[in-house]
Amino acid sequence: MSKGWLTPSEQRRLGRELAALLPLGKTYHVGSSVLVEPGQTPRDVDLRMLLDDDVHAALTTAQWRILGDHIGRSLEVSTGVARIDFQIQSVTEANRDHPGPRSALFVRDYGATS
Repeated sequence: MSKGWLTPSEQRRLGRELAALLPLGKTYHVGSSVLVEPGQTPRDVDLRMLLDDDVHAALTTAQWRILGDHIGRSLEVSTGVARIDFQIQSVTEANRDHPGPRSALFVRDYGATS
């Protein structure tokens, strides 16, 4: 099993784009493209933004799905990373339903001066 399907450059590009969303929540690379089996090609890149439960409760599941789809398409265009499955989940939901490995896609707020 190899580590990560995204190249370091793709990870940095995604991190820079996602930095603008840090005030809302942190985004993680999850699923089959995090730990890739030899000879396998992941179907897509799974990204999950985790929100505090009270923030997530502000909108319906359908509304979060629409926002996630738009963010995913925008990330595909702005980073050149194809086939992004971007979803927005509450922290409780993510921890309960998806205990697998996560790889953070944010290093810092790229707009910060320090």
